[in-house]
Amino acid sequence: MEALKKIEAYIDRYRLIHIFLMVYLFFLPFSRFASIRNTAFVLVFLFLLVRAFNGNLRLDIKDRTVQALFLLTGIAVVSSILSPYPAESLHAIRKNLLYQVVVFLVIINEYRAIKELKPLLYSLFSGFAALTAIVFLKNDLSVLINWLEHVEKFTPEEKRATFFMGYSLYATFYMPFLLGYLYSSRDSLGLKALLSVFLLLELILVFLNNHRTQLAAVLFSAAVITLVAKRYRIFIAGLAACLVAASIVLQVKPDAFDRYKTLLSIETYTHSGFTGWNKRFEIWSGTVDMIKERPILGHGYGWKKIALVARDRGHIDRWKNEKPRTYEYFNSTSYGSTNPHNLVL
Repeated sequence: MEALKKIEAYIDRYRLIHIFLMVYLFFLPFSRFASIRNTAFVLVFLFLLVRAFNGNLRLDIKDRTVQALFLLTGIAVVSSILSPYPAESLHAIRKNLLYQVVVFLVIINEYRAIKELKPLLYSLFSGFAALTAIVFLKNDLSVLINWLEHVEKFTPEEKRATFFMGYSLYATFYMPFLLGYLYSSRDSLGLKALLSVFLLLELILVFLNNHRTQLAAVLFSAAVITLVAKRYRIFIAGLAACLVAASIVLQVKPDAFDRYKTLLSIETYTHSGFTGWNKRFEIWSGTVDMIKERPILGHGYGWKKIALVARDRGHIDRWKNEKPRTYEYFNSTSYGSTNPHNLVL
């Protein structure tokens, strides 16, 4: 115990748990550098365990946020242990929920005021800003402008080298978060201007990344946050800027918005055919069938095994005649590539 107390004193003296947590948060949006990110997380986890063994974890059990976290974690673990796939489910907890729980516990244990959290927020924002800068530096502008045409020709390694794969998915978290921070913070105008520049560059890359629903999600959430913050002038100016930018893009590249027309098409949201939104109805229908089989305990934590559930539990055979479109999707995908496509489900 004496050795652990000395280690904890060393951790406190050099603020190691804070430093490595910032390193971990900085590298979150990068598909590469996993070794750095994971090493930082393991060290943060070990430092947290040292605090726990020394009896220095400061948890307010009466806090409803803490109670909710423990309840969520408990349900995930119990469901996983009692599921038909305990090993796979517990592995999914280790790969996902464990990270969230550890970061949550570290933050509520180490930080006592919003002002103290600023270094963590800057780590998040600077990580995505660094990724944005790397994308612009690593890729020719012609590749970014015609991304869909080029990405189909790339090898998996070439795709990773662009740093652009999955960019707009990350943006759906980082950009609204940054916008909300800009509205609520009292940072200097210079820092806000710098963050705003990166926000604009990120929006450009999201558009070029050509994921329709993710661009729509970013714009919609930005509009809602702006209105909730009562920044009506900014809302009007932003709307005007988007219209001007869209007209310029159309002049330079008339086919730039062809993929986005489906968002305004009634056929996208009606139950005819097996493309776009329509495919989601069939996937959700199959997912609901699996939920009905085990409505209380479920099949354990993690969505990647949904293809195994569909096959092992006999759903695929039933769907072949009853729900041919559902059968078509689940029969053509496999572990990790089959997705419920619905966070609530």
